[in-house]
Amino acid sequence: MSAKIRDIQKIERKSEILKQALNLFLTKDYSTTTIADIAQACNMSTGLLFNYFDSKKSLYDELLDISFNECAGIEEHLDSDASPETILFHLCEFIINLIEDKPESAKMFMLVERSWRKKITASKKTGKKDSRVNIIQKTITIVKSGQEAGVFREGNTKALVYSFWGAIIGFAEDIAYNPKKYDADAGWIIKLLK
Repeated sequence: MSAKIRDIQKIERKSEILKQALNLFLTKDYSTTTIADIAQACNMSTGLLFNYFDSKKSLYDELLDISFNECAGIEEHLDSDASPETILFHLCEFIINLIEDKPESAKMFMLVERSWRKKITASKKTGKKDSRVNIIQKTITIVKSGQEAGVFREGNTKALVYSFWGAIIGFAEDIAYNPKKYDADAGWIIKLLK
């Protein structure tokens, strides 16, 4: 067997490990998933799995890094000079298109959300752990600006922001667990703010 074929097989096997680990971390949770569970899901021995990842934490950190990269662009969409409604509409479109074009992204989105909620974060060197705080803060600023302009409803800005993100997270979660084609529309998510 040539070195090139072995390299391709190694890449494919690592990809399968990551895919199975992601599924297990979402269905069983990080804390209850073991390396043995992941190895079994991949039809390999635990020892072979350790050739690819030295620990469950290193596997999880790599998945988080991949997930953060998959979700890249969310924060950048919030850094716009457009109107508050336009900014959030384009953000919704970006996320919906990402998930519909690549349903595996929904799982990545859910992994990131769970890591934020449970405070399980990638290693400090990634610099990604504060991105949720930045995203929420930027969204609050945008919604507040929209409220002041009379575009978004009056009331508790933070509650509106969490309703907005809750709708997006709910959509991603449904796709992650029940992949199917949706006719999602960014407009209906924006209407939650009006």
